[in-house]
Amino acid sequence: MTTKTAQNSNTKMPCSLKRLVGNLPAIFGLLTSLFFLTKASAQDIGAPRFFEFSVQPTAANATPGFPSLQPGVIPQSRPNYKLQGALRFPIKIKGNTKIIGELKHKNEFLNGYYVSDDDRFEQLELRQSKGSVIVFSQLNDRWKLTNMLSVSSNSTDFISSNANAIQFRNVSLFEREMNNGSVIGFGGSVTYDQSLTVIPVLKYATPFGNGWHLDMVLPKEIEVSKSLSKSSRLLFEVKGSGSNFTLGNQQVANDYSTASIYRRMDVTGAVGYQKQVTPWVGFSVSAGANLPVRSGIYTNDQSNTRLYDFKEGISPYFRVGVFLSFPN
Repeated sequence: MTTKTAQNSNTKMPCSLKRLVGNLPAIFGLLTSLFFLTKASAQDIGAPRFFEFSVQPTAANATPGFPSLQPGVIPQSRPNYKLQGALRFPIKIKGNTKIIGELKHKNEFLNGYYVSDDDRFEQLELRQSKGSVIVFSQLNDRWKLTNMLSVSSNSTDFISSNANAIQFRNVSLFEREMNNGSVIGFGGSVTYDQSLTVIPVLKYATPFGNGWHLDMVLPKEIEVSKSLSKSSRLLFEVKGSGSNFTLGNQQVANDYSTASIYRRMDVTGAVGYQKQVTPWVGFSVSAGANLPVRSGIYTNDQSNTRLYDFKEGISPYFRVGVFLSFPN
């Protein structure tokens, strides 16, 4: 039986190889056509985008600090991940004032949340649904005003009816173009989610030769880009981000429940690459490191007591995405 099986496998291999070899010209032709199509039809990487989607694995949780963690219970350590999508559409695109609408949705899958009533760990699925209206007003030859008003639902539901999950934000930025091509801007961000937060915003953008460009929007991000070709660029960026998600009433200790909120604030440093493949389609990829400043579950009241600390450390960062652009 062994000899016959070996003989049969030997007789089948040449047939599969012949089919593969026979298909090589077609495969080569398809790849060549795609290559030349890409070279011929790729447009400027700075073309306006109307859709973006990305996937980002995030850090696995270390041993959490939790008061009711039972002896002998070993926390799970599995990768978390984040899915993000954005759709932009024109509302008014003629004249000195242009208005763009934007819809965003984000899912974060957070492993390692401890359920004290039956000593197990489960996954939290956190959802953010956001709608924004962005207004660009050209005030004169030098000055421009950008204003973004947004409302979002941040909870474990797709759209929550819980008032604590609703967040309002308005960002206004006045920008002035300088003689050397640089742009200087100033403004502020006002956020309301059961409390009012006001943060000043400063912007500075300038080219500095050989395809290099600097963009800073403080305190959120610093980005240096290098144009590799008309349709591709390299990015070096440092970004800060934060999220608040209302979790509702959670049992956090024996017979003790409270309204709670998941809060995360982190800083990411990464190197990225973006490529416009066709007039419609492009892709992006970036890798680096993520430093969580705060990551835990807190009471959603005036005391702001931390109930659960994920104790995350510096972790690798990786993100891949696709985008669709308006063709020229």
